Amino acid sequence: MNDEPPQPAPLHPLSKEWSNNAFTAAWGGHATVLINCYGKWILTDLVFSERIGLDVLNFFTIGPRRLILPALTLDELPPLDLILLSHGHMDHFDIPTLRKLDGRTPVDIAKNTYDLIEDLGFERVYELDWRQHAVIDDIRVEALEVQHFGWRYPWERDRSRGNPDGRSYNG
Repeated sequence: MNDEPPQPAPLHPLSKEWSNNAFTAAWGGHATVLINCYGKWILTDLVFSERIGLDVLNFFTIGPRRLILPALTLDELPPLDLILLSHGHMDHFDIPTLRKLDGRTPVDIAKNTYDLIEDLGFERVYELDWRQHAVIDDIRVEALEVQHFGWRYPWERDRSRGNPDGRSYNG
């Protein structure tokens, strides 16, 4: 068990200095990437919590703890134009982090993951299946099938196990 506090990220992106006349991206940790695509700000698979796993009565979380702090804090994020969540794994779809974000920001999720986000107050949620696309505030998003699996808990139905109604995953 790791009892050491998380270490600072080796690099700290200065997104406030990024030009809106270019494509810029910075890794925030694991699968979290902050993207500025010519002035459109996109955040992928966000996890800013110190620990991921099972929430116990909103008191604490049982699960792995971060080794490295996120490269940015939530307060350092620019106003987001889109949140992309590729699948329901806790290390890609962090409910405590999502609760802290502006519910007016549109969110793109994989098929059969809406139940994870429906109570979080987001006004616009786009649930895409493979080969579907959506234009979300001038940003075209297309869902692609990847070699992965989508369940959040091992006992859930999952598309990678041949269940078409199970949780999905997108690239």
